[in-house]
Amino acid sequence: VGNRGYDVTLDLSKTYSAAVALAGEEMSEALRETFLEVARETFGAMEGWAAYAMAGEHGNGKTADRVDTSGFLGWMTVHYSARPVGGEVGDPHLHVHGNLANMAFAADGKWRTVGAGGRDILRHAHAADAFVKARLRQVTGERFGMRWERHAETGAWEVVGIDEGLRRHFSRRNAQIVAAAADDATTGEQKLIARQLAEGKDTTITRADVRAAWRARAEEVVDDVDAMIRRAIPGPEGPDGPSVAGPGGGPVMPSPEEIAAFIWRREGGLTESRKSVTRADVLAHVID
Repeated sequence: VGNRGYDVTLDLSKTYSAAVALAGEEMSEALRETFLEVARETFGAMEGWAAYAMAGEHGNGKTADRVDTSGFLGWMTVHYSARPVGGEVGDPHLHVHGNLANMAFAADGKWRTVGAGGRDILRHAHAADAFVKARLRQVTGERFGMRWERHAETGAWEVVGIDEGLRRHFSRRNAQIVAAAADDATTGEQKLIARQLAEGKDTTITRADVRAAWRARAEEVVDDVDAMIRRAIPGPEGPDGPSVAGPGGGPVMPSPEEIAAFIWRREGGLTESRKSVTRADVLAHVID
């Protein structure tokens, strides 16, 4: 039985989903559309990486020819929330599934499997994940003044300004899976547990109902939700003038003094091999 197709999921950090869930209707829609825009761009990049076909014998000392195709055949399915937990509305979780058929129309006029039978799609899954997140940081920094920084524990890029307690509060599904899994559970085992614990989604509730439920839960954790959203999405000019985004729309560029202090802390101050180097020397080098 051959593979009929592949599901490439483009996921996001919880804080961006929280911003989409709690921002006003117009801003929420702009944030959603921005993510879908960079998701389409990501699948376009993947076409260049893995949407080719192969013709001829491959193996036994022979290499098949690479053949161009018309590109991927498939669709995007957009999800705005995680699975329900305890019968309640699922947490905000904006993500898309790229459903890609394992076939493409090749330049030689034949329908063929794509990307070495799909293997190159799997090989580029991590690259697609990094691509979509980097582009989202860049675009949201330029359009909305949003800043991002890596989470100290998870290493994920999170939106600066979204409350850490709210991030955890909106991560019930992950907490449920972690609690049910053994400490040494593999990623595959955790996915199996996730499927076993999955609750059906209520298709009778409206989008307005879902947003109201998210707002009510957020207000249990954050004193002023609207003020938090204004801090997280200050606009392209920012609260104090134009924002200067780092690579990929990351945090605002620190001053030379802050960079020097960071390097000094990271290197542990003076070491046996660097006793002659002072913090002032580091600052002078950074400015230079």
